[in-house]
Amino acid sequence: MYLKKTCFVIILSAILSLASVQSIVAVAHGAVDAAVSFVHERETLVGLEELVRGHNVTLLDIDDVVLTTHHYGCGTHWTRGFIKTLRSKPVTEALLQLHDMYRCYVLSTHKAVDPEGLIGLNKAAKDYMVFGFSARLYTMAEATSREVMRAGMQFSQVPFEANVLLGGVPVMHQGIIYTGGYHVQVDLPDKGEVFASLMKDGVFGRDVSKVLYVDDSLRHHVEMSKACEMLGIQCTHIHLTTIVKQIERRKISPEALEYIGNAQFKAIVANQNPPTDEEALEQYENLAFMNQRARE
Repeated sequence: MYLKKTCFVIILSAILSLASVQSIVAVAHGAVDAAVSFVHERETLVGLEELVRGHNVTLLDIDDVVLTTHHYGCGTHWTRGFIKTLRSKPVTEALLQLHDMYRCYVLSTHKAVDPEGLIGLNKAAKDYMVFGFSARLYTMAEATSREVMRAGMQFSQVPFEANVLLGGVPVMHQGIIYTGGYHVQVDLPDKGEVFASLMKDGVFGRDVSKVLYVDDSLRHHVEMSKACEMLGIQCTHIHLTTIVKQIERRKISPEALEYIGNAQFKAIVANQNPPTDEEALEQYENLAFMNQRARE
């Protein structure tokens, strides 16, 4: 229910600005100007608990780090491409499709990105400060926590959750910090700015010198790097590529991936059972074969 309400709040907020879609697209696909040589690429979470022990605080993104969608359609990788297609559409049409995109994500089922890796992190979270650090809205907290626990992860439970504030209101629930806050913004949240604000408020204590940050987005790594440099603390960056590598190994053409995602998207927003990735791929190949025969 929380997630469904969020969808309508998001689209209502977007309508308030005619430039909203263009802004969302620009943020989602903007170039990363800063060098990312400081980022350590990693394909699995397995063994990451060893790094946790050497840091005061560990922050894990949720989407495509802890959770991912069962279908390719409506997942983070598909969503980035879908948003890009909105550039050429009239604002009204783009806003309606943006609404459906969020609805598609809400209605999708999720699974653990790396179940084996979460076992070690789940154990580490009992002895060290290991928190979720998501760009989601706080209104998605209840549903997100259920999915995360179902995936086998429980973040550190701390007595100061009520003191984790953004704009004067709590944004932490069951060990996950929601950097999107309560109110929808046209731009994605700057996680570095949020982290710096929480550090200045003493949320993680006053003796934090080393932070471990795990995210699948290079953009957020750049933001966190700037914040850590400003704060004078050491930040170890892990760029998790599990989902991207899985997609690459399947060696499916961009055209086929687009077809798979769109077929699942249309079914989900129509409240129908979506085809599996394999079923949608078979549909695409059959159509491609028929089109080839028609041209001969």
